[in-house]
Amino acid sequence: NAYVSLLKLYLCKTFQVYDFALRDPAFRADARDYTNLMRVYIQLGNHDAVEEAFLVMRERNIFPDLVTY
Repeated sequence: NAYVSLLKLYLCKTFQVYDFALRDPAFRADARDYTNLMRVYIQLGNHDAVEEAFLVMRERNIFPDLVTY
């Protein structure tokens, strides 16, 4: 189905932009933003990316909250 293919492409590109923004030091993210990114990585089975996102969050002095854990 063409619609499903376009939707998957859109979601993939949206995720790439979101991931890039959270890694950009100029972007003002909070724990909830990083938690959402890590949740997507978990769903994709990319546990290395989860750990990397967590480390980036901590390097920026953003502390995980109860939802993160």
